[in-house]
Amino acid sequence: MISIENKHFIKIIFGIIVGAIVMAFYVIFKYNQDWQSYDELSYQQRFEGEVTKVFIGDDTYIQLSSGSKLKLPTLINDDYYPESIGSFLKNGDSISKKAYSDSIFILRDSKVYFFAIDNNDEFTGL
Repeated sequence: MISIENKHFIKIIFGIIVGAIVMAFYVIFKYNQDWQSYDELSYQQRFEGEVTKVFIGDDTYIQLSSGSKLKLPTLINDDYYPESIGSFLKNGDSISKKAYSDSIFILRDSKVYFFAIDNNDEFTGL
């Protein structure tokens, strides 16, 4: 037979478990909702600004001081460490891309860094 103290303990543990599950679902929902608001980079697109936020998932997500939110494809430049643009970018970096260009430039400490976007049909729209 379960004592009154044990029943109270079981209710507390059950409440904690249910609360943790609800919080996990909320965080997952909020996370997916936030990152879906980022615009996917296009060949025709032009942008420039200071990086204020960087998140690395399947792709790289950045937010600029202008409020723009962009989803960048995975870009690699073997000349830099780290090689991936997502790992390379830091808050405060200036980043730019000209319209109809496959190049992204990053300005940091008076040095210019370059990442090329693969010229595939999906990106260029050709």
